[in-house]
Amino acid sequence: MSKIKFYALCCRNMFALKRHEKTIPKEDLIVVINTLIDEFSTKAVEYCTTNNIEHYVTESDGSPSKGKNSVMDLFQESEHDYMVLIDGDDFLTPHGTWTYKKLAESESCPDALSLQHQWGIYADKGWSYAIQTLNSQALKASGLNDLHAGNPNIGTTDVENVDEIHGIMVKPFHRKESWWRDAREGRIVREIEGDSHSVAFSDVYKEWATYVNKYISKHESHLRTVIFSKKMVETGIRHNLEHQIGEDTLLYLDIKRAHLNGDIVLKHLFDRYPTYVYDQRVGGVCWEEKDRHGKENTTDYGWYKWMRKLVDALKRYESEGILSEELDMPMINVKTLDMTWMPEEEIESTNWDITWPEDYRPDLMNLVCFPGRSSVDY
Repeated sequence: MSKIKFYALCCRNMFALKRHEKTIPKEDLIVVINTLIDEFSTKAVEYCTTNNIEHYVTESDGSPSKGKNSVMDLFQESEHDYMVLIDGDDFLTPHGTWTYKKLAESESCPDALSLQHQWGIYADKGWSYAIQTLNSQALKASGLNDLHAGNPNIGTTDVENVDEIHGIMVKPFHRKESWWRDAREGRIVREIEGDSHSVAFSDVYKEWATYVNKYISKHESHLRTVIFSKKMVETGIRHNLEHQIGEDTLLYLDIKRAHLNGDIVLKHLFDRYPTYVYDQRVGGVCWEEKDRHGKENTTDYGWYKWMRKLVDALKRYESEGILSEELDMPMINVKTLDMTWMPEEEIESTNWDITWPEDYRPDLMNLVCFPGRSSVDY
């Protein structure tokens, strides 16, 4: 019996579904189909059946939380010790699959593993994005036209094929200290005189940034949890069904509280070489919600609406004593091939959770360089 299984939650994109088989051994992969799109469900079941991939169709209400909770419920009923939850259009690198399997085989695998320094892919609008600000004469002289300006889909045969859309590697949740200072003080989202939405949005953005820095991280807005143990899911901790966005943040804070209470063990992995990639080339719930307009008043739309709801939940967590200012969670210690930056005596005294074999070369799918710089700007 495998100690760990990789659960891929799929709801809409066949290209993203089929990609998992490229980086995860078929015998370790479980596909969970959670969708309101009948055509996608039919195609996904047919694909998994034809390719002998274990799969399940779970009840969907269209929300991310419902789908993720169905994965956790399936895992709780299984005979496996650990699971990796791969959300939506995201994917693991082969190095990620190797890392998580090694960790599950170790005696120090935590009940929950959350990522720091997580990598992601955004649609790359490239240098041509700048020409949108040029006048038509300059645009014509450049040899381009309005349709090409800032379009990451140029040259793709299918705009739903995530691997064909031009992408750029980013650290989507990381910001410099100066950015966080500006966010807390209202210089990222500024108020516009006479614009009620800008005032409301500026206020809630300042609150959100303050809560994040105080209770989650001084550097990052979100720490994704990727590994769950059977013990963790049996605590009953689940994603909040009332939130379209921010459910993962609340889940992390619930897990963190359980860790600090001694109920489970939470550890962080500094994901210097990407294991889990947050792929936003075909959008997602967050991007769909940011432009959604309400009908009742001028403040009830876009990012303001979901951020207000999340901040209100954080306020409730704070009043109930769920939040803690302790930010230094135990770290996964990885002994890589080049440890020249660490004193020899410290290398010998460290209890390593994962040790790279001498001939190991991480398969990062050419997304980032290996070996990387000796230091990381964090």
